[in-house]
Amino acid sequence: SGPIFGGYLGFVFSHICCLVGASTCFSSQKLGAGFLQQKFPEKLAWFANKIKTNEHNLWYYFVFLRLTPLVSNWFLNISSAVVGVPNLIFVSASAVGLLP
Repeated sequence: SGPIFGGYLGFVFSHICCLVGASTCFSSQKLGAGFLQQKFPEKLAWFANKIKTNEHNLWYYFVFLRLTPLVSNWFLNISSAVVGVPNLIFVSASAVGLLP
């Protein structure tokens, strides 16, 4: 979008589109919960345990997950709601973590 809208405006549009896409995956938690339990039970259990362990600093932990390649973004998008990440933490931490 940079060549079309310019550097700054293109960055803003791209960032907004990333957030909308991530939030759409987050909001469709009920559609994918059974699939996640069936296909990725170990990974989902690991992620739920990490969320529970870091619930006192969940925002910072979620930003850390967005910035590092420890957990892929698609898995964070579809599993965060299933394991109990609050919507406000998901959106705000994703807004910061997806900037780079």
